[in-house]
Amino acid sequence: MIDLKKMFEFDEDFFKQLGKETVKRHISMVRKGFNNNEEQFSVSAPYQKRYKKDKMAGKYGGDSRYTKGNVNLSLTGKMLDDIKVLEIKEHGFIYGSKTASQAEKINAHAKGMFGKNTNTAKARKISDRKNALPETVGVMILKEMGKEAARNISKEVRKNNLGKVVIQI
Repeated sequence: MIDLKKMFEFDEDFFKQLGKETVKRHISMVRKGFNNNEEQFSVSAPYQKRYKKDKMAGKYGGDSRYTKGNVNLSLTGKMLDDIKVLEIKEHGFIYGSKTASQAEKINAHAKGMFGKNTNTAKARKISDRKNALPETVGVMILKEMGKEAARNISKEVRKNNLGKVVIQI
């Protein structure tokens, strides 16, 4: 008998891999200069001219891969590199910053707090309650879950000698 529950079960390994890919894609979007709404930071919250010039000149140090002129929340790369899968749950995964100091930076950017200055108009969010992650990353998650469900359905059908199922997603 086909076990419908098994068709839509996702194991820990699946969520571990999906979590890693989700983090990778979300961080990639931010490094390309996009917020959680897939809007460019440089449009919604551009750098001040002096900071942009100084950053590109290397005045603040940092990793040369990230000292581009576009807003990408990466001076040294440490803040975004700190974002990892934190926990695998029965029905998913949790990811975020591993250390408090890097989490504080992410929160400060989201509130528009830059050093001694606060400018809420220049808040740079990478996640919030309404849009936890960019839509394209969410679509990738749904597609991967659909593919896994299709694999599980095929396994159940074959296991019960009910023929061959081909599902393309």
